[in-house]
Amino acid sequence: MPADEISISYLPLIMVLLPILCGVAILVAGLLSEKIARLLFICAAAGPAVLSLLLVREVAGGKFLALTFNKLLPPLGLSFRVDFLSLFMVLLFCLFGVILFVYTLGFMSGQPHRIRFWGVAALVFAGCLGVIMAGDLLSLFLFFEFMSIMFFILLIQQQTVEAIAASTKFLFMTIIAGVGLFLGLAITYLQAGTLAFGQGGVFPADTVPSVTAFIGFLVAFGIKASMFPLHLWMPDAYTAAPVPAAALSSGMLLKTGVYGLIRVFYDLYGIELVREARFHTVLLVLACITILYGSLNAIGQDDLNRRLAYSGIAQIGYILLGISLLTPNGFTGNLYHIFAHAFMKGCLFLAAGSILVGTGKRKISEMGGIGLQMPLTMLAFTIAALTAVGLPPFNLFVTKWYLGQGALDVGQPLLLVLLLVSSMLNAAYYLPISYNAFLGDQAKDWHSIRRRVRIKESSPILLVPVLLLALGSFFFTALAHNWPLELAQIITSSVFAIIP
Repeated sequence: MPADEISISYLPLIMVLLPILCGVAILVAGLLSEKIARLLFICAAAGPAVLSLLLVREVAGGKFLALTFNKLLPPLGLSFRVDFLSLFMVLLFCLFGVILFVYTLGFMSGQPHRIRFWGVAALVFAGCLGVIMAGDLLSLFLFFEFMSIMFFILLIQQQTVEAIAASTKFLFMTIIAGVGLFLGLAITYLQAGTLAFGQGGVFPADTVPSVTAFIGFLVAFGIKASMFPLHLWMPDAYTAAPVPAAALSSGMLLKTGVYGLIRVFYDLYGIELVREARFHTVLLVLACITILYGSLNAIGQDDLNRRLAYSGIAQIGYILLGISLLTPNGFTGNLYHIFAHAFMKGCLFLAAGSILVGTGKRKISEMGGIGLQMPLTMLAFTIAALTAVGLPPFNLFVTKWYLGQGALDVGQPLLLVLLLVSSMLNAAYYLPISYNAFLGDQAKDWHSIRRRVRIKESSPILLVPVLLLALGSFFFTALAHNWPLELAQIITSSVFAIIP
């Protein structure tokens, strides 16, 4: 994704360093003052969010930002690069990060080791920003590994048997992902002599090394994105981890996996080689299986977080589908779904966390009538659930519209059937939760005996983030200028304009 003009800027470096410094400071300051630790935690997200506005001004002016430290990690150096795709991801991560960090303060209040959680969460956030602003594959690899190791600490936060087992599984799969990514990195450098992004394809031809590297990349980024059959860590991790950790993974970590695949397809291989080697067909098949596998498994889960985890696997399948179509419409749908999924699934996770804090319940079978107790929380949950189904005017309707157009562009009308079936499955495992919450048997019993239900909504620090994410699930689509979609279209134009 090359640019006509490259401008040297320290903004990407500062945006990554700020949450790193805040994270370390939280761990130190927490020994002296929890108030200071809380302030630093908010600064870890708010600081990069403010700086991201400066990125918008620079990149919107036609300049792509870059910064390279040649003396670090010779002979390749450490580099940063912000193009339209990076900017899109930065804006999403910063917006979502501020909302999530505010919620995390409320959720973790009173829990043991909360200061450690805040500090490590800030470090994970820094790693995510580093991945999406890396200027080359080696820099991405380093931030990718840093992010993963820090997230392992979040998973083990509660130190239960389940948390230890889930984090151990995640660690082993992270090691596999790291080996796969390093394998692809090494082969890329030997074959192409460069690891830099922004060149529209650097592999010379369809060779055995290029296939081997692709397998390494697919395993590495597929594990992080939780693509079938590399999803094994995700259901257990989301069930055992604190809700903010699961939301952080869903909103950011999974997105770094699909971001990596986008860079591999369009920056390292180029669309011609991808088509020639049929790499996109492999990803297309895996995407379809991921959609159906995640949806079918979600139906049978009684633990709400586990149902959300399997649903998240299915939702990632949509993004993979958009990447694999290799069409402008499919690519636009893939990008918009990255944005839409963060708000939709983030709202569902945070609502589940609010229910857990307010009632102690996490099993769906025990949530009958809960909409009468927590009406605003469950209203937000219902909005996010309708978004997942893909009904207009919610964000995922836009996603599926563009994915459907992309499927027709490549002569694959059966993919429209897949999208329709997946929407029906989404309705099957989400809408009954909302129905039982407001209109189920227990709610009807309370009405019939005229029992007064005590409303016990979450505290504002928990409720407001949930409502904001619910609003975001349709707000952008309702705008006259849907800026996430417009930016996605700009990125698409930039990408496909450089493809022969």
